[in-house]
Amino acid sequence: MTMTLGEAFTIPEVVTASDFVLQLNTGVERAEQTVNEYVVTESLAGAFDSALDKVASALSKGVSEGAFIHGSFGSGTSHFMAVLDLILRGSPAARALAGLQQGISKHRDVLGAKLLTVEYHLIGATSLEDALFSGYLQAVERAHPGVRPPVMHRSDLLLDDALARMQDSPDSFFAALNATGGVDDGWGDFGGGWDEASVQAAAAALVGDPERDRLVTDLTATMFTGYSAAGEWLDMSAGLAAMRSHAKVLGYDGLVLFLDELVLWLASHLADSKFVSVEGSKVAKLVEQGVGGKGAAGRAIPIVSFVARQRNLQEFLGERAAVSGGAERMAIGETFRWWEDRFDQINLASADLPKIANRRLLQPRNDEAARGIEQAVAAIKRDASAYDVLLSGDLAAGEAEFAQMYPFSPALVDALVKLAPMMQRERTGLKVMAQLLSKGRDTLVIDDIIPVGDLYDFVVTEGSNPLTPDLKVLFENARTLYETKIRRTLLQRHGLTDEAAKDQDRDAAFSRDDRLAKTLLLAALIPDAKSLGGLTPQ
Repeated sequence: MTMTLGEAFTIPEVVTASDFVLQLNTGVERAEQTVNEYVVTESLAGAFDSALDKVASALSKGVSEGAFIHGSFGSGTSHFMAVLDLILRGSPAARALAGLQQGISKHRDVLGAKLLTVEYHLIGATSLEDALFSGYLQAVERAHPGVRPPVMHRSDLLLDDALARMQDSPDSFFAALNATGGVDDGWGDFGGGWDEASVQAAAAALVGDPERDRLVTDLTATMFTGYSAAGEWLDMSAGLAAMRSHAKVLGYDGLVLFLDELVLWLASHLADSKFVSVEGSKVAKLVEQGVGGKGAAGRAIPIVSFVARQRNLQEFLGERAAVSGGAERMAIGETFRWWEDRFDQINLASADLPKIANRRLLQPRNDEAARGIEQAVAAIKRDASAYDVLLSGDLAAGEAEFAQMYPFSPALVDALVKLAPMMQRERTGLKVMAQLLSKGRDTLVIDDIIPVGDLYDFVVTEGSNPLTPDLKVLFENARTLYETKIRRTLLQRHGLTDEAAKDQDRDAAFSRDDRLAKTLLLAALIPDAKSLGGLTPQ
C-alpha cells in the first residue's frame, strides 16, 4: 500500500492561528526557537549583508541611517528582523547560522560594537513618539535596572521640579500635595495621601505607571498648575536626541531600532488622513537626526532604524483615493516619497518560499519515505506534457526544484507567491502550505500532487481578509460568483444536493469539476501568475 502524506512527512493534525506567524518581540524573547526555525537562503544571506552594511555605515560616519525591510506577507520580515536583532545582540546561535558565515566574518568590526537594540510592535500605539520613547524606556529598564532614565516626557520635568521642592520644603510640599485628599480624584482605591517614599517610588516609575500618573495629576492640580502639557511626550527631534545621549552615557556605540507593523498601524487609521500624514511624516526624522552637528546632540551616537514594510500605504486606499480628486492619495504619496528619499530598501524575496518550505515542512520522515518521494517524482516526470505544466511560473523551476517542493508543484507555489501580497499576515504562504498538507495528511498518498485549485478554500473561502478595499471587493465577487452560480450549476449537473456534495471523494467527477472551477477563479484573481496564464473558461 502506498504511504500517505502523513507517513512520508511530519505533518500536524491541526494548523493553529499562531503557526508560522512570528511577532518581532516574541521572536527575540524565544531566541533558540527563532534561530532553529530560520532558513538562510542565498538571497537572505545577501539581505543580512546589506543590513549589516547599513549598521557599519552609520557607525563609521557617525550619522543616523535607516532601511525598509520590504517583502510581502509570508516573506518573513518579522523573522528576518528578529534574527538580525539577535545577531547584533551577540547571540552565538544566530551568528552560527548556516549560510551567514561569510557575512558574519566580513562584519566583525560591526559585531564587536556595543549596540542597544529595541523592538517595536506598532499596533495599538497612540503616536510614533508613544511607541518609540516608551519602548526605549522599557528596554533600558530591562537591560539596566535602576539606571536613571532620560527626560523624554514632559512630566519628567515636572517630577524633577517636584522632587527638588520636596527636598527644600517637605512640610509645605506635602501639605499642598495632600490637600486633594478629601476630594474624589478619579483614582478610586488607588488614591491616598502621599509621603516621601511613595513620591520617590512614583517619580521613579516609567511613563504609564498608574502611581506615576496619579502623582502627576495631583501635582498639576495643586502646586504645578502651569504644567498643562505634563501628559505629553517630547517632540520627535528632542526625544530622539535624548535617547542617543542617554544610550551613549550607558556606553553604547549605537542604537538599532526595529519597527514592525508600521504600515499596518498607519493603515488602521486611514479614516483619519491627518493622523496618517502627521505620524507618517515623523518616520523621516529617524534619519534626519544626524550626529555631526553642534551641541550635546551632535556628539551623541547614531540611530539605525529598520522598518518592516509589507505594502505601500497608498495601496490600502483603493477607491477611497478618488475622493476630493485623489487629494488623499497625493498627500499620503508625498509622505511615502519623503521616506523613500531617506531610507534604503532591503528586499526579501517571496521566491525563497520553496527552499524555506522544504526545510520546515517537507523533510522526509525516514529513508523509506525519501525513496517513495523520489519514485513519485520520477513517475510524474514520465508524463512530459503534465510535467511541463507543473513546472510553469516565474520560479524558473527545474527538476531539482520540483523534487524540493514535492508534493507541491512549482505552478502551485508560483500562484501562492502571487497571492501572498494580497493576504493579511495571518495568512502567510508557509501557513497555507502547512494547511494543505494537514488537510491531506491521512487522505492523500505520496503519488498525489496537491492541486492548485485547493488553494482557493484556504485563501479565498475561509475568512480571508484581503488588505485593500479593492481586493476585498474582488475576493467577495469571486465568492459570490462561486456560491450563487458555479457551485449551483455543478450540483445540478451532477445531480447532487449541497450536503451530498460534501461527502464526495476528492477524485469524484463533481470534486474534479469543482476544483477546476476554483482554479479558474484563482486565475482571475491573480492574472499576472504565469502558471495560470493559459487558463480560460473554455
